[in-house]
Amino acid sequence: MKKFFTLLSMVMLSMTALAGTDNQPNILNGGFEDWGEDEKVSASEAVEPRYWHSFTSAYGTFKAFAGDHCFKSEDAHSGSYSAMIKASSVWGVVANGTLTTGRLKAGAMIADDPNNHSELDMSSTEKDRNKDPFYQVLEARPDSIVFWVKFSTGKAGTKANMSAYITDGTYYQAPEDKAYNNKVGWAENSNIAACTEWTRISVPFTYADNDLEPKAIMVTFSTCETPGGGSEKDVLLVDDVELIYKSSAEDAGTSYTDDLVVKVNFGESVETTTLPSSTINISQNTNGTYKLSIKNFTLAPGMELGDVVADNLTGETEGEYTTIKMNDVPVTIGGEIGAGLGDLRINLDAKFTADKLYALIDLNVTLLNQVVNVVFGSPFTESGIDHVSVNNHVQGNHVYEIGGQRVTRASKPGLYIVNGKKVIKK
Repeated sequence: MKKFFTLLSMVMLSMTALAGTDNQPNILNGGFEDWGEDEKVSASEAVEPRYWHSFTSAYGTFKAFAGDHCFKSEDAHSGSYSAMIKASSVWGVVANGTLTTGRLKAGAMIADDPNNHSELDMSSTEKDRNKDPFYQVLEARPDSIVFWVKFSTGKAGTKANMSAYITDGTYYQAPEDKAYNNKVGWAENSNIAACTEWTRISVPFTYADNDLEPKAIMVTFSTCETPGGGSEKDVLLVDDVELIYKSSAEDAGTSYTDDLVVKVNFGESVETTTLPSSTINISQNTNGTYKLSIKNFTLAPGMELGDVVADNLTGETEGEYTTIKMNDVPVTIGGEIGAGLGDLRINLDAKFTADKLYALIDLNVTLLNQVVNVVFGSPFTESGIDHVSVNNHVQGNHVYEIGGQRVTRASKPGLYIVNGKKVIKK
């Protein structure tokens, strides 16, 4: 198993060195590697990552009672550090741990008073200890925000919270004290459950129907979705906060979010990893075939390969269900990493409706002589799916021209029969 991951790591490192950079604007210090003036501060002391702010830099009448909430943690999803956000208790009242790209105000003793909030105001000239403003500039419209978390709580049922607001740069606060009409878009998730392993969460942006130009973004994490509603033992670890932009040519399709179980076979040993909140997107092409994308596929913690895409898939629809069963389908991996893994093919057995997907996938990594087994979601209760292949020998497609002549592959434009299904080659 170590041999497999060592080889894969070498390929990833070499290809990453060749990869280009993303020119889309993004969150500053989303990986929490830069701690500015506090670079050498002990992890046991309250500290703020650069471009992010906690109660350490808050203002307001009750700032002194808020306590310490942000710490540097070496338990990182990637890199060396993550941000650790802790709740505290003040005179028996729980103060949620909070970290924001804006600025915090502690203006009231009652937890849910709007005088306790995160705020953004580009007209403010105040700076933090690193001489950075209490806001982040963003002149763009991302499709979603992605981040990784670990969350533990001292009160069963407590859920952590993330919110992101894109504005025109004028004053805005959350929670709101009135109706604001300066929001361009927002992404909110108040349902981050306790998890002991690093968990990827993706939240789409919703955009207002107005002509406002995006100027700034305020991203805020809190240990509880309800002000003062959690426990002083709540701890939220956050890492790798990133804005995601879709290609303008990409069909939105339907995205399904569920557990993704990855099994890697090496000799007699099997490595199994469960990745909660993973996303698979299925879209339909103009010729009636389908495209399946495993978003930001993670082979194992710390082994993010990018989007795994299989295109020109043929499916059969019966009632509300669509089924795709295909062997030896070529796939691509987003970015430059896939090129380093050589010829990649999958056996796919998928069944989906408008709101649910169950898929069994064998990813054949020829370069490493490995078949990675992937299971997404849970079986439909009406009927399960029989796996098309569970070994390292990938069956070939049976390809025929429309006149009945068998060929090795669909090389010329036209209509073909592949494994009994009609396929259009453009």
